[in-house]
Amino acid sequence: REMKYEKQIKLLKLFNEKSAKLEKLHILKNVRKIGFSVTTRYKVNGRTDKAKRYGPNSKSIDAFALTIRFFIRDQDGISINEIDKIYQSLPLSEHLQKKIVYIKSKVKQYLSAPTNYTLDQYTFTRLDAFEIILYGSLAHAKSSDKRRQQYEAIENNTLVYEVIYNSFVHTLLFLMKTIKTIKGLNNISLELP
Repeated sequence: REMKYEKQIKLLKLFNEKSAKLEKLHILKNVRKIGFSVTTRYKVNGRTDKAKRYGPNSKSIDAFALTIRFFIRDQDGISINEIDKIYQSLPLSEHLQKKIVYIKSKVKQYLSAPTNYTLDQYTFTRLDAFEIILYGSLAHAKSSDKRRQQYEAIENNTLVYEVIYNSFVHTLLFLMKTIKTIKGLNNISLELP
């Protein structure tokens, strides 16, 4: 089995290696220890008076976000979107294959859910919020990039920024739980004869 499915086995091992790297980062310790919340207060004229964020610091989020890209972009062969193709190409039980398809569908459902931010009659999804912070601020921050332009449009509006950022952090945590689940399924798959 090892030789016939060498490429797929390498990809499952790479997925697990990157997952283990995420698990070691400080963001999860920070969230477990401190939690995560945003508090915003307003003046009478509607302008934001004060915003406080409790949770992981930007350094831990940066490191986490740069590693999590392996699981969300379809270019390294181990994204959540691609993992079911690996499973389908291996001689695995129908149960494992259905489980991975189910997980992928839950991720799509989660990411397509709306945030509490609407602009020009478009309600941003969790995926929009995630990509605005990830690609607009943390990675690929080219001024011509759509997500960079969206980030620049919100970065000085404290309320909108906090709504988008809050969604971003919750999406990171959701993705981490999903990645850990897939890592467990990969371990089962790698143990099969």
